[in-house]
Amino acid sequence: MRLVDLQYCIQYKKVINNNAADALSRCEWPNSVNAISECIPSWIQRLLEGYSYDETAQKHLTELAVTLENQQGYSLKNGVIRFKGCVWVGNNPGTTAYFDSTP
Repeated sequence: MRLVDLQYCIQYKKVINNNAADALSRCEWPNSVNAISECIPSWIQRLLEGYSYDETAQKHLTELAVTLENQQGYSLKNGVIRFKGCVWVGNNPGTTAYFDSTP
């Protein structure tokens, strides 16, 4: 799995040297979830924004809201339209320009 648009460094710390993690692992937490965060790559955000300006995308989204896959090969997964398993960009000039300018 590739983490797009993220810069990170993974470092291992022994429990002896990482008191904060050791203390957190020993805390009793309630069974409820306090917060949920999600990382969405910028290109997916632009793609989803581009769908709102594309009449064809709006047509596909309306159809795929009822059934997640149609007979023409279009499907919907996490808000992203796919055609035969590949991401469908649509006809929005801003979205296609973003993909053309990305190295």
